[in-house]
Amino acid sequence: MELVSALPTVQIEFQVSLSHNLFTNALLLDAVDRLEGLGDWVNQAATDLPASLRSSLRRFSLMMGYCPGLWGELIAPLEREEDACFDAISRRLEGTPERDFRLAARRGLGRRLTEWDLATAGIALDAKEPELGSLLALVWERRRDDMSSLPGETVSEARSLASFFAVPGQFKRHLLATLGETWQRLYRSQFARDLPQIRRAVAYHRAERYPPEFRVAFVAITGRTLPPTLEKRLDGVRRVILAPSCHIGPYLVFAQHGQALFVSFNANIARARPAARSNLAILYPPLKSLADETRLQILDLLTEGERYVGEIAGILDLSHSSASRHLNLMTAAGVLEMRKENNQRFFRLNRARVQSLIADLQELFQL
Repeated sequence: MELVSALPTVQIEFQVSLSHNLFTNALLLDAVDRLEGLGDWVNQAATDLPASLRSSLRRFSLMMGYCPGLWGELIAPLEREEDACFDAISRRLEGTPERDFRLAARRGLGRRLTEWDLATAGIALDAKEPELGSLLALVWERRRDDMSSLPGETVSEARSLASFFAVPGQFKRHLLATLGETWQRLYRSQFARDLPQIRRAVAYHRAERYPPEFRVAFVAITGRTLPPTLEKRLDGVRRVILAPSCHIGPYLVFAQHGQALFVSFNANIARARPAARSNLAILYPPLKSLADETRLQILDLLTEGERYVGEIAGILDLSHSSASRHLNLMTAAGVLEMRKENNQRFFRLNRARVQSLIADLQELFQL
């Protein structure tokens, strides 16, 4: 494995990783109704999901949302399985004791409770099922207030996760069944088609000379400014493992385990061979995010100043959910910035990113 220098205490690595892609696409399949700009395959595959698998994938997404760090704990033992086959991943997970799955989920819930000042982390480790249900209800309420919950997410749905924390083996069985069906039914043949592009992306990024400052390198690698939620995790991080994914569009999926940070990002911004100008790689996500008439209208509104979601929806005669989808896509691409105040989300132009985009376009066209 080759390395690229970043900050003195951080190593950036690029990996071809089936495990990263499988976990990422399981999350994306549940997210297609609320995210725009995802790859064609994931959008088509989501329309053909059987009801049972759709329900399993939603529960999988809820577990990851309620238990930050859970994915990192599960993926960490697999991260050296470059080009691994699914059977090897399944055997590794199958061989993990049930108690480790249970503890990983409880530790994740504890992190969420502490992060949001709802309770101490240790309370989740020994809590019985009824108490776990109450703790999950607290998290559900905060997710609702922060507008980070899934569409239609209910407190009953949140409380139902308690059995996965309490009943030995239940979470492990659910995870193995969900990943197994996703692989066999949907992703097995697609991964074979994705693999050449994933390998090209890894080769491309390993060959590039990225700036030594990590935040600058991150923009050049992913086409995204470093999200605040990700920047908060950098304290104590010594390795960043980046795994290209073909269907993620302008979004990032990340997880942390100890001193390692795992990031899935768009494989399709890389060329087959290193580009002569490294700024070309970062043009794709913002330009794609602007390739829509409604989003251009939103952008025009925001040139006048900051606005909140409901205000934008009202002016442009959009539903709240539709306005949010457009705004989230442009924020994911770095064109907009978002802040929260009194349970409202306010959006404004990321003027530094837009000015950088204009400069890159001028260089591209030699203007």
